[in-house]
Amino acid sequence: MPTEPAPQQIVEEALTTLDEHLHLTEVEGPGTHVAIHARDLENPAVPPALGCYFVGLVAGIVDEDASLTEELLAVEPDSVAEVRSQISRLVGPNNNFADVARRRFRDRVRNPYIAEVIAHALVLLRKRKETACLVGPPAALKNPHADPRRQGLDLIGIYVDDGLPAAVIGEAKASRKYGDRRLKEAAAFFSDIDSGKRGVELRSELGALKHVLSDDLRAGIADGFWRNNCCYLPVVVFTDSIYEIIDNSDLGDLEPRQSSIRLVALKLEEFHSFFNDVADQIRLATDELLPNV
Repeated sequence: MPTEPAPQQIVEEALTTLDEHLHLTEVEGPGTHVAIHARDLENPAVPPALGCYFVGLVAGIVDEDASLTEELLAVEPDSVAEVRSQISRLVGPNNNFADVARRRFRDRVRNPYIAEVIAHALVLLRKRKETACLVGPPAALKNPHADPRRQGLDLIGIYVDDGLPAAVIGEAKASRKYGDRRLKEAAAFFSDIDSGKRGVELRSELGALKHVLSDDLRAGIADGFWRNNCCYLPVVVFTDSIYEIIDNSDLGDLEPRQSSIRLVALKLEEFHSFFNDVADQIRLATDELLPNV
């Protein structure tokens, strides 16, 4: 079994650290969306905390009601082996990217998945105190999908907006040089939702989260509720500017009101170093949170 402190306590402490350094605030400027920055993303305390949260997500410590639990924590030998294997598939065994195939893995699998985990953590932290991430706290939050190469919803959940259920739909992107292109891709994805191309998927994903809602909130769930009350949450990690503080026509063309299109712009000065540090900390946290069986 994992040694003390308990895995849930380790992830709880990681969230406290992330809350301290990733607190989100709105930035004045655009009229097409809400621009949001994090306070201290490159603080040295962030990669270890993200590493613990990442492993906690994959190992089953983070529940769909945005709380922590050890009920489904992987502790049996077969379960631990599965989680360790999955983490290795997501971040790789090391940070050696000497050839094209390894760099493609870094850019198309590892970094985007870490960005998805960052987005998930930011939404979960909104349950603990008010931040610019959402106008209300999340009540249900689906974990990131197991295969980052699979086309689908990076982040989906239900939050409380003036006492009523609202859908949050997120797209997480990571690119050192081409963050503006990745943002354009995210806007195109949201446009597909506006046009009804994702309705069946949304119905399924949101329906699967109903069971963790309170009775009062669940009473507000009805066919197509997400069309009337929905927040689009693109989360982009980048170095070269994505021009988040000026109007963006792609975001402006989307159906939700401006206050419900919330662009979380996470700028890094040392892009590759940050993601390498997080990956190293994920590998360390795997041993910290999981038993060695």
